[in-house]
Amino acid sequence: MISNCLAVLIHGKWSHPNTPLFRILEKHLREKNYIVAKPNMPWSRTRQYDQTYETALDELAESIQQYRHKGIEKVVLIGHSIGANASIAYQARVGDADAIVALTPGHVPQFMQERDSRHAYILKKAENKIKNNNRDSVIEFFDLNCNIKKKIVSSADIFWSYFNPAGLGHMPMTIKNFKKIIPLLYIEGATDHTQNGPAHIFAKAPYHHLNTYILASGNHMTVPEISSKQITDWLEFLSS
Repeated sequence: MISNCLAVLIHGKWSHPNTPLFRILEKHLREKNYIVAKPNMPWSRTRQYDQTYETALDELAESIQQYRHKGIEKVVLIGHSIGANASIAYQARVGDADAIVALTPGHVPQFMQERDSRHAYILKKAENKIKNNNRDSVIEFFDLNCNIKKKIVSSADIFWSYFNPAGLGHMPMTIKNFKKIIPLLYIEGATDHTQNGPAHIFAKAPYHHLNTYILASGNHMTVPEISSKQITDWLEFLSS
């Protein structure tokens, strides 16, 4: 059985810490004696981008350090959709996780910039405001989640931190820049139209002999539950 190990479940866009998508996975983790943390991230349904991506990751790092001070020895980040994006970005910015499980990684700023001229215009507008020291200026934009759009009001610097196509949200870049090489489990859904196969992101991760890619039978929303046993089985190495 696992002991002194923290599993951080990072929810997806417009979701919440107690999302039912993690219900089975959380049950299996607790049965293995994991401590489970479920932070309410800035992209949740109640917060809607109220702080920058950098600040969110730094606050997550502070929370993890508090657990380590209490005796936690190993930390695995388990993220779904933009939560997987955040897990990857965390290891590039902070770098103190011991493993990452990325479930149907989502939030692709480059795609939104290329496919939506209005979004590209707002990106340029936010960038100019930041350059002119107007980072607190109000920005209205439409966020995208599995082809569903939602109007969001935020500040220029917050918007830019998540949607900069060359920033922390750009997974093909951040996954190359892990500050510490750690095992990565990367799971996509066979019927998930948002995924692009292992070559797009997974194959760019720093080599580790435990790195694993799985194409599960589910879609963007069902992969966390369908893959829960595969996840806990893969994580057995943390107890060795």
